[in-house]
Amino acid sequence: MTDHNVVSDPTNRLRTIAESFLQNVVILDDLVIMSEQGDENRDPPPSTTLRPPDYPELPAANDKGKGSRRSDVPLTADIVIDAFADLGMVCAVLRVANDPAVPERTVRAAVRADMVVLDWQIHESAGDKALDVLRRILEDDQSNHRLRLIAIYTGEPDLGEICRRVEEVINNFYEGDELVVDSPSRITKGPVRVVILAKQGTVRDHSPMPLPQEVAEIELPQTLVDEFGEMTNGLLRTVALAGVTTIRENAHRVLARFDQTLDAAYLGHRILLPHPPDAEDHLVAALGSELISILDEDRPGAHADIDAIEYWLNGSGAPDVSDPRIFASADVTKECLQLLLRGIDAVDTNYIKDGKKTLKTRGTELFTDCPAAATRSNGNFAALLSSKTRYPGQRPRLTVGTVAYSEEHDNHQYLLCLQPKCDSVRLGAASGFPFLPLAIVKDDERALSYHLAVEIHKGEWETLGIIPKPSELIVCSFEAGPNPPGEVLAAEDERGEFYFEDVVGTRYRWVAEMKEEHAFRVAGAVASALTRPGPNDAEWLRRASRQ
Repeated sequence: MTDHNVVSDPTNRLRTIAESFLQNVVILDDLVIMSEQGDENRDPPPSTTLRPPDYPELPAANDKGKGSRRSDVPLTADIVIDAFADLGMVCAVLRVANDPAVPERTVRAAVRADMVVLDWQIHESAGDKALDVLRRILEDDQSNHRLRLIAIYTGEPDLGEICRRVEEVINNFYEGDELVVDSPSRITKGPVRVVILAKQGTVRDHSPMPLPQEVAEIELPQTLVDEFGEMTNGLLRTVALAGVTTIRENAHRVLARFDQTLDAAYLGHRILLPHPPDAEDHLVAALGSELISILDEDRPGAHADIDAIEYWLNGSGAPDVSDPRIFASADVTKECLQLLLRGIDAVDTNYIKDGKKTLKTRGTELFTDCPAAATRSNGNFAALLSSKTRYPGQRPRLTVGTVAYSEEHDNHQYLLCLQPKCDSVRLGAASGFPFLPLAIVKDDERALSYHLAVEIHKGEWETLGIIPKPSELIVCSFEAGPNPPGEVLAAEDERGEFYFEDVVGTRYRWVAEMKEEHAFRVAGAVASALTRPGPNDAEWLRRASRQ
């Protein structure tokens, strides 16, 4: 197992993790050559079209004209492949034939690739074919919101025009996300980033825009690794990247754990169960447990330790010392580090207006530029800890922990399903599902027993209160569907939202699903209220026990 924690310098951690995570890259270019260095017995290039063209002489340094256009700069495949190999990555260079199958082949390869590199000038298409490949990759990625780094590596001198055309394509995807142009060569929207890099030897026009330096082929791998590291920067994303890397590195260990000698025991286990298909869920739980064991062993959470936090604070995460909302002190970063290292109860908070009371309710605002950003961050983090993530490809199921919304239930628009998991499967006729109404929490409301943060629409959060009182329960009847048999699955409407429909035609839009331990806590509180004995005590004794 790779010990990613050996790198103590936070500035180098991300690069080390990115290099460990990245495994393969696909490069698409129509002019591919092999270098003349290396084995003297190396076969010559198969076609004369692969020889570098005869470029005109470069203009003098004091030439103020546009210079010569060198958009047909070739790619030396073996240099690039070897440079990626030095970083532990496998590089596939696809030479573009002038046929319509190339984009399809590239898209199929890109599905498995961690990074994609495209030439701009493909058979004198002036970017049209490159943009077509880019468009098709994003169409495939958009359904699962895949994190994606794509590079345009080109000999075309007018990089500003390339940037403009790439922006037009990217802007048609990931509606609701902001298009960010960090520089004329880096464009980001949602989970996708496109970087535009000039091949070495390119003569660029004298644009008033600051353009990036040329990148030599041998430097391309490290440049892309650095771009990916910058793209995945952040405390939580670094932890996630390190965790996923550990799981990828140990995938074969997990496969070895689930060997063929267990098959007979699984079958024996299955025939003994009252409902044999439950054994399939048991295997999923066992697989998840193995992955948790790997993460526990590697401890990727250490990448969000106090050293990483200090680096974050000294960078983009530094609080605004001029902000009068909270602080009454000058050395904000130092004070925040003490809070993060020792905790609120062990630190003197006289420098905070209203002291600890403010921190307990507005602490996240220390690390954001406005209260609205703190609210969004709090909602996302709360959902990360308490709600399951619904990944594309699976329809939600109605079971314990499902949060639904119905406009047809007066004053009970948000509902939490408390149907036990074992009673949510193997259904025959219409079955009743108990729901607990949820209340929208006001800022000044503190009487509710539990709180749940849910994203009701993209970027729009609602805090819901849970009062586990049996008297509030309502029961709605649902019929199971045929696939899988015996379960209530959500249907998808024309807007891409999922909903359940009960036997009387009432629709319930799926909103979220609580993680089981959180849902069981609420269900346990309701069950505890049902079994509260309420004995008759002497009133003087009961009052005395409350003092």
